[in-house]
This record gives sequence, C-alpha cells and structure tokens, in this order.
Amino acid sequence: MIEAESQPSAGTAKPFRVLAADFEEPQFAQLLYQQVDEAGSRLVVVYTRSHAEISQRLEPFSRRSGLSIYSWAQDGFISLRDNGVVVPGTRRLPDALRFIQQSGHFGVYLFPCSGLLFTPPLVAQLRKIARSDDGVCRKIVLLSEDGEIPATLSSYCAHIQLEPRSRAPLRLRDGRWIR
Repeated sequence: MIEAESQPSAGTAKPFRVLAADFEEPQFAQLLYQQVDEAGSRLVVVYTRSHAEISQRLEPFSRRSGLSIYSWAQDGFISLRDNGVVVPGTRRLPDALRFIQQSGHFGVYLFPCSGLLFTPPLVAQLRKIARSDDGVCRKIVLLSEDGEIPATLSSYCAHIQLEPRSRAPLRLRDGRWIR
C-alpha cells in the first residue's frame, strides 16, 4: 500500500490521500477500511471506477472482523456482515441518513454516488452528520466514479483516490523502492 498526499483538485479544500492497491490483493479490504477509519472526517469520498467491487471485497472482511459495514441500495441499507440483511426503514435516502444520525453504534455506511442527486436538503443533512460530535464514530463513505461532489460538501470530506498498484509511482521508503 502506498499512501501519499497529492495536490487538491478544483473544488476540494483538502489534499487527496492515494491508496495504491489492487482489488485482488488479500489485504485490500483491510487497507481500505484502515484508510477510511483514519480519515479525519465522518464523510469520506472514495474515488473509484468500481463501487460494486468495493462492496464485494468488504463483505468477507466485515464477516471475519465482525465490523458493522452497510451498503446502501434501492432496498435500503444491506448489512455486509449479516449476509445481506436489509435494515428496515432505510429505503429512502433521507431516511437512511436519519438512521445514521440516530444510531448509537459504530458503523461504516457505503453510498454509491452514481445516480445520487445531491439536493440542498441532502447536502445539509450530510454536513450536519459531518459536524456532529456525539462521541459515536460513524463513517459515511461516498463511492464516486465521476468525481462529482458538490463544492459545498467537499470541504467537509476526507478524499481517498484508489489507484491500481501497477500505476502507482515508485517511492523510496526505508531504503527500498516500493509501489
């Protein structure tokens, strides 16, 4: 895994963290989870071309580790740890975000951004979750394929760029060249 800070792109206030790893690597899910967990914000945007593959890779990791990871789909939140059990009352996006706000438990919530309309009420609800400080660590992960995150929301987010390991530049670390 390579983690590097890069220059912020247009519309972002914080630098991107780059995670260079391939989906097929056995440690991919653990590395991604670690990056999300260490992010300095409750909102994390992961820039990737395959959000479905991320959910597939996190599912066995969630079962093995016992961590609460949910993926949002048309039916609502699907628990990756509990073999696809749907959380009732989370079918609509505002209801799903309300569930996150009211939940007293740790959790990572995945939202694919493709087809997601960032309406002003939705952006306001996400900003409210990002600013809340109730002592419960919840992470909302927006999986973005096209990079379209509203500027009013982008400053509240930590940004992670996934790159295939083969495209990552070589870096000198502890006297060794690594990708």
